[in-house]
Amino acid sequence: MEKRKIIQKIRKSFEVNSFAQVQQLTLKIMLFIMAAISLMMIPLNLYISHNYPLIAIDIFISILSATVLYKIFQGGDYLKATYVGLFILFFSFNAIAYTQEGKNFSLIWSYFFSPFAIITLGARNGIKASVLFLLILSFITYNGVGTWLDGNWNNISFFRFELAHLGMMAVIYTMVKSNESAFKTIEKLRKKEESQRKEFERLSITDPLTSLYNRRFLKQIFPKELISARMNHQYFAFFLLDIDHFKQFNDTYGHQAGDRVLEHIANLFHEYIKYGFRIGGDEFAGIVVANDEQTLKEDIEDFYRATCLSNLSIDDENIQLKEKMMISCSMGVHIDNNQTSSYEEIFEKADQALYRAKEMGRNRIVYL
Repeated sequence: MEKRKIIQKIRKSFEVNSFAQVQQLTLKIMLFIMAAISLMMIPLNLYISHNYPLIAIDIFISILSATVLYKIFQGGDYLKATYVGLFILFFSFNAIAYTQEGKNFSLIWSYFFSPFAIITLGARNGIKASVLFLLILSFITYNGVGTWLDGNWNNISFFRFELAHLGMMAVIYTMVKSNESAFKTIEKLRKKEESQRKEFERLSITDPLTSLYNRRFLKQIFPKELISARMNHQYFAFFLLDIDHFKQFNDTYGHQAGDRVLEHIANLFHEYIKYGFRIGGDEFAGIVVANDEQTLKEDIEDFYRATCLSNLSIDDENIQLKEKMMISCSMGVHIDNNQTSSYEEIFEKADQALYRAKEMGRNRIVYL
């Protein structure tokens, strides 16, 4: 099982969905190749060529590369690892050029710096690092003109070497810059799609007029909140609220005025109640949770008092509301006692409490 987890972790680390992941994957491959090749070269240089400066460089590369790679797989910082990895290449390739004086095709290794730098650091920073590397390398190699390779390293050799480096840098820079732009476009589209998905999800669970949650979301969140309250030994209350004589108000003043009242009630839900719902025309519901019953009732009654719209006036020239009036609400509340467990049962209890509030003359709270 542990072996399978390790394999899955390694496989996941090689997945590519963004340019940042391309950079991380390239860094891992770079470090692995550096560690593997330098380890192989140590015995070859020790027993065949007896090239001790190269042995020292290979040991340096292998130890640092393996250490950084291990840190990455342990969750280390990729940016720091990138800087360390490029420092290893920067130092090692210049050291190889300086100590080997171009012998045994040793300058070939220097061509690997620019691709790794531009990919892992990004086109802009990578080209800067590559130019700096080439400047130092140029200084080292130019000093060898007429001396290295028994005098075969001349100005033409130096010019070809520089031109090849510049050509590779230009090609890699163009490719990486293009890939960066492509991935940025894809990322923008992905974010836009995610934003649209979230907006569609929000619209599917909210009421368009009041922005309160709708009945569909009530059925989703209700059992979760109930279970959470019981697990945390909290008091759980569910209530239903109706605006008294709302139909008469609508008939008298019009639906625009009615919508303003609904919006005002919704604003109070947003202010006082964590989960508020519009489940019908003027029918609302709410979930309240508190650590003790007294606090629970105080929270409910504070909200209820705020819903009484005394001396209502609506400032809108399109709504003809000339007189002052009072709008009241009726509320039915059921406080969970751990005996009723389903949404339907608790909803029915709150509905019965609301019916009693209306029977008793409206404009009141009834607990059941």
